[in-house]
Amino acid sequence: MGPPEPPREVIPPVPGPHPNWVWRGGHYRWHGGQYVWAPGAYVAPPRPGYRWYPGHWRQTPHGWVWIDGRWR
Repeated sequence: MGPPEPPREVIPPVPGPHPNWVWRGGHYRWHGGQYVWAPGAYVAPPRPGYRWYPGHWRQTPHGWVWIDGRWR
């Protein structure tokens, strides 16, 4: 069985002094033998013009694995 469906997140407004920050959505992580929700947060890009590609769960022959999000 894979991770549960994520809850609908309420995304707050971008923090005023940081208009270029992006929302990194929450996700379930595996911890202590169960899925635990890790909430989303605003994050600063490492360089101007970078785009955030969200992480995701992928089913493999060995079970479900989390693929981390990344900047590009």
